[in-house]
Amino acid sequence: HHSPNEYRKIKHCCSSFLDLVVTSDCNTATIMSSDKKNAQMKRACPELASEYAKYPMNREAWLSPDGTGPKSAPAFIAGTDVGHKPDYVYGPGPKDVGYYHLLTRESYKILFVRTSNEAPVSCCCFGSPADEVDAWDTTKRITYNRSIATKPNDQVAAEEAILIAQQKAKNVYNTTQNEQLAIMTIMAVT
Repeated sequence: HHSPNEYRKIKHCCSSFLDLVVTSDCNTATIMSSDKKNAQMKRACPELASEYAKYPMNREAWLSPDGTGPKSAPAFIAGTDVGHKPDYVYGPGPKDVGYYHLLTRESYKILFVRTSNEAPVSCCCFGSPADEVDAWDTTKRITYNRSIATKPNDQVAAEEAILIAQQKAKNVYNTTQNEQLAIMTIMAVT
């Protein structure tokens, strides 16, 4: 088990890990370029065509929904959905329903929920092209990572997502171990 600092050092040495995508064939893995990830993100969520959403994202801090972004653009624009606004994502957030700039974490929370709820259908009767499913999967992973990240940096986001997954797995393990101990105790008493 590594400390977070040790883990960051390991991941820094292996930064190409972020471009590793395991395909549906468990025996193969392919390296996906940033350009391909950007194209997939644009395909799955057109808002991600913005220069502010480009992968890999590497910024120091999220824009506050109360703040002002690049070119003096507001981080949040209240209002109803009037269609696509460049550099913004429409949806609910802490300020209300409206448009959140792509440099706010809230925009990625909105996109993650959307990608989670709008998965392409892939089956023998209504098949979705594999590249559409692949684009959706890549986009869902990146939007999740960004939605939980402490800062808009895809490497940090991936590391933090892994740490969250490890903590959840540890919690589940501890819970099931405690349940087993309780059951064994009850069985021993009876």
